[in-house]
Amino acid sequence: MSASHFWLADRRVRGHLFEQADEALLEPLAQCLVGASQPEELGATALKAGRVWRLGDKVIKRYASTRWRDRARASTAVRVARLYRRILPIQSPRPRAVLELPRALGAPNSMLVMDRVEGEVIKFHWSAEPAAQAAFGPFMAELHRRKLFHGDFHMGNLMWDGAGYVLLDIESLRPAWSVLQPQRLYRRQWVRVVSDLGHDAPVEAAYHAWLSATKLAWPAGAWGEIAREGERAGAERRRRHAARTAAILPASEES
Repeated sequence: MSASHFWLADRRVRGHLFEQADEALLEPLAQCLVGASQPEELGATALKAGRVWRLGDKVIKRYASTRWRDRARASTAVRVARLYRRILPIQSPRPRAVLELPRALGAPNSMLVMDRVEGEVIKFHWSAEPAAQAAFGPFMAELHRRKLFHGDFHMGNLMWDGAGYVLLDIESLRPAWSVLQPQRLYRRQWVRVVSDLGHDAPVEAAYHAWLSATKLAWPAGAWGEIAREGERAGAERRRRHAARTAAILPASEES
């Protein structure tokens, strides 16, 4: 994937243009990367404090590394931008530009400017989207065919745009050859699916469609075990969430 290179912020930030982008936006973002300002001052809305912002029809994501060994490799934002085309036909947010601090200044901190996905997080709309239900098994099979694992796989990282799935946080993708026990990871992914969505008929159908497409020789009772484990994990996650919520809510006044 080719990109044009340029310098910003008095040559303290290197830019990479991967697609046509609003170049007037890049200098102010470069100032944010060196700490001279914050994205909120540009009108951006924080989606994850200090890490992800929405700005018009773009999403800005900052990657900060504290590992000095990362100086020997491309910044995370550059790797994500290059991954976009490598994983097609799997869709992910289209990268527009990358800003990064030169490695000579330390471990690479970088910023990715990408298109905002017009769609919905499928975790919250699963029951209302039969087309998404039908497409989920083939989507999981395509990940398998491409020999890709997502290290932070959950249904909050999948969006449905009305025509197909868009995978978020692709910096967590890794090749299958780097995984010591891929069968265990496949199982863990489906446990997480059940913990997020439940084990209703469309989820089970998606699992069997994936299993048929991948031709994995799993025992006949595997789905029942995955469903039970996923339900337990989901219940525990909801319990912890309720406990955290109760801890931060103000105590009601005694009458």
